[in-house]
Amino acid sequence: MTKKDIIKAIQNITNASTSECTRFYNAFIFTITDALKKGEEVNVGGLGKFIIKQRKSRQIINPKTKELMLLPPKLSPQFKASKKFKDSIYR
Repeated sequence: MTKKDIIKAIQNITNASTSECTRFYNAFIFTITDALKKGEEVNVGGLGKFIIKQRKSRQIINPKTKELMLLPPKLSPQFKASKKFKDSIYR
């Protein structure tokens, strides 16, 4: 399902215009992204939570040169589905 498909589904459910549904979709994505940038956890009831985790630095081997390289630590967005959401999918 693509962004366009999601917007069309929202439009079918709400009978709102395509432009309104697009604005709602974009606002939802922006709100989640902005909160994660600030280091906040985002809990979406019935769906799950979005979090940012700190990944540790680690050594890797460059496949071309076989040289050891150090990857710096980085932030990684993650999603954890709620039990209610999982149950609705698997039943």
